[in-house]
Amino acid sequence: MKKKKICWITADYFADCDTPLVPLIAEKYDIHWIILFNAHGNRYKEEDFKELVGGNNNISLQFIYKSFHGMRGLNPFLLVHARRIGHAIKKSKADIVYFNAQRDSLFDLPMIWELPKDKTIFTSHQGVVRNDMQFTRLTQFIRDLGFKGVKYVNMFSDSEAKKLHRRYPKVKITKIPLALKDFGKPTNVRPTKQVVKFLSFGLMVYAKHIDLLIDAANLLYERGYRNFRVVIAGKGADWDRCKEHIKYPEVIETDIRRVENEEIPNLFNGSHFLVQPYRVVSQSGPMKIAFRYNLPDIVSNLPGLLCELKEDVNGYSFKCNDVQDLARVMERCINQTEEEYNGLLQRMRDYTDRTYSEEVIVKQYCNMFDQITR
Repeated sequence: MKKKKICWITADYFADCDTPLVPLIAEKYDIHWIILFNAHGNRYKEEDFKELVGGNNNISLQFIYKSFHGMRGLNPFLLVHARRIGHAIKKSKADIVYFNAQRDSLFDLPMIWELPKDKTIFTSHQGVVRNDMQFTRLTQFIRDLGFKGVKYVNMFSDSEAKKLHRRYPKVKITKIPLALKDFGKPTNVRPTKQVVKFLSFGLMVYAKHIDLLIDAANLLYERGYRNFRVVIAGKGADWDRCKEHIKYPEVIETDIRRVENEEIPNLFNGSHFLVQPYRVVSQSGPMKIAFRYNLPDIVSNLPGLLCELKEDVNGYSFKCNDVQDLARVMERCINQTEEEYNGLLQRMRDYTDRTYSEEVIVKQYCNMFDQITR
């Protein structure tokens, strides 16, 4: 029996969601994999995908680049870019279209509306546009127009799926957790807890509230704790504001730059806890890196994080925007014995295997595709 064919579209900035899955799903489906690259500043290269696919005859690769940069979704050349994507999808003659890329420009709308509604699955990483994003009202208006051409949507968290359902009740929503983000095996070992390392990782934006983590470190220092470090790795416009909160640089380690993919395994495995003191969030990519490298997570008690954080199983939560409560949780972590910490690691490992294994996630994707092709 001939395999069904998927035309799978992945934007470079979402590639870590799809790279663990496509080669495995290709055991059941033929896949024409279209990778969307920006004009420059991409996280991945063509060679990364070619190496991942290897000699898999069930996957064909196509790369489509933007030929321009700037003006965000207001650049009229986006219309030409969207038409190229639409033409490539049509040419693939696929039974299913899986579209994992943002669609926040008016110039994307003709392409969205022209795709076959009954066999196209769009992803949505947010239920509604967050208020901290630029051009919130305009972006939401464009998304509302775009969803007029959408029948199936795959989402990655219960909290965001509920928001989307309230706004677009006719859309058929599938909920599948984001796959664990694998950047290779670490070459280091998890350090002992003589000095407890709390990691902040990723793009530094206001929504991530990194200054709250620094303020909590200040409180712990003033309570007499010296056996901890806050490791801040990443870059972003908000760092200039956040660094003004540092009172005691001896407990703050900074690496203010874009962290390369191959550095991520050792960075996570060389820490004891990831800390996400976010003000707002839809769902979290760094959380899935932490799960992959068995690094317990400390998170704000926001729905987008609590839907996957299991208290005292894969981490701990604290009251959002409450520096005293964050300091309380960090103090608890500092005072844990090695035996208590290792017990947490074992509970986390067991839960991750049951919930986020490749076998579990791939089965859910195949079930979703099977529903479309019946």
